[in-house]
Amino acid sequence: MTVEGLSPVQQKKAIATRRLLIEGIAIIVFGIILMGVIPSLLPAFQLKLLGRFLSLAIVALGVDLIWGYTGLLSLGQGIFFALGGYGLAMHLSLQLPEGQIPSLFRLYGV
Repeated sequence: MTVEGLSPVQQKKAIATRRLLIEGIAIIVFGIILMGVIPSLLPAFQLKLLGRFLSLAIVALGVDLIWGYTGLLSLGQGIFFALGGYGLAMHLSLQLPEGQIPSLFRLYGV
């Protein structure tokens, strides 16, 4: 697409749109590369902590988006977050021998 046949305002808008697209693609590529490199650089504890922070950030972003755009506090996505935690707990309990429970369950009184 050329910008010669457009008015000056349309030219600026086309250039800004193209720049925004290039910046978005660069951020996505950088994020993909970062996701591949970070697990090899961080120790296991910090990697697990980063995973927890990112999962809570996703939940916070969901609450912020629904609350910000509609003005309604919706906690329906909390059910899906809790179902994910329940699924992980069931997975952990199936990996242990019969009669044992994960220390995580004892820690939180499950």
